Amino acid sequence: MAGPSAEFMRTDPKCMALLKEAADYQRLKFAQPVLVSPRTHIRSECNSLVTIGGAHADGRPSDVATFYDYKMKKWRTLVNLEVPVKHHGVAVMGGFVWVVGGMNRNSETIATGYRYDPWRHEWVQISQMNEPRACYHLAVIHDRLYAIAGRQGENTNTTSITILRTAEKYIAEDNRWEYIAELPNRTDCPAGAVHVGTLYISGGFDQPAGFLPHMRSYDAKLDLWQDRKPMPSSRGFHSMAVIKNKIYIIGGHGMDDRGGYDTDLLDVDIYLPGTDTYEKGRPMLRGQGCSGCTVLEGVIYVVGGGSRISGQPTNVISVFNSLKEVWEEVVMEFMEPMYGTGCCSVLLPADMMTEAEDV
Repeated sequence: MAGPSAEFMRTDPKCMALLKEAADYQRLKFAQPVLVSPRTHIRSECNSLVTIGGAHADGRPSDVATFYDYKMKKWRTLVNLEVPVKHHGVAVMGGFVWVVGGMNRNSETIATGYRYDPWRHEWVQISQMNEPRACYHLAVIHDRLYAIAGRQGENTNTTSITILRTAEKYIAEDNRWEYIAELPNRTDCPAGAVHVGTLYISGGFDQPAGFLPHMRSYDAKLDLWQDRKPMPSSRGFHSMAVIKNKIYIIGGHGMDDRGGYDTDLLDVDIYLPGTDTYEKGRPMLRGQGCSGCTVLEGVIYVVGGGSRISGQPTNVISVFNSLKEVWEEVVMEFMEPMYGTGCCSVLLPADMMTEAEDV
């Protein structure tokens, strides 16, 4: 580059700062999620519902991520995963989609992780977790990923499953995981949500205790777990979602009124963190456990999952409108019955709507 423009860029402090910022962003690949600025944001208003992986009805893991095209009113392929996976963790941090852990096509628990860049439409493999985990919760607090509890072992053989109480966090700029404080007890298939910088983990399953009623909060600054008021219903394989100052505890499986071991729970409990109390929410229309769940524009989406009563997965998407306080089963049915899928809402480039393939 030569001429007055080049000279100006070399001598103007603001231009030099922007050039250094751009160079650092490209050079520090793993630190990109924490180098977020208005200049790194995707120039788009297409905040989309995305599903990632999951288990087909025959148990095979999926290697596809899909998004719902609201204009075309259909599900479309977003990208193929690097490896087929189910019962994994999914989160959005710094505009990237993170897919970590889960089970592979042999139902083996894995520790691998990947980061998807919607702008470049590419995957980057990150360092492995300190230990494999599936059926766990993956959360984001202050530019850190947190992997909480879960299980190890083959999904097809309950005697070989090890239920975890360990937890760890991912430091993106260093591309490494480190352990954090353990949970007070082992917890398989919990649910979690972050409210005002505090992580809340509820329920889950342990052997021989069965379904758990616990509600716990995690303070990342103090690296401290605290017991909160237990849930009204013990449950696992459920979902949690935050709307304003309420945490919705949704569906899953638990004990029935007659003491049956495992049944669908339609009840929705609403946890109020400010007062450590609960209120009753509108029940779901059908049982959905091991579902994907996310919030998009103030609406809760519960995607797919399985029913203990029918023994079959579903392709239904249940939608909760918090303004109307009502559940609906929307026409945007998932492409096929699937459980153990990941779900998130993420900003996608506008041109992706025209380039994506139909599912």
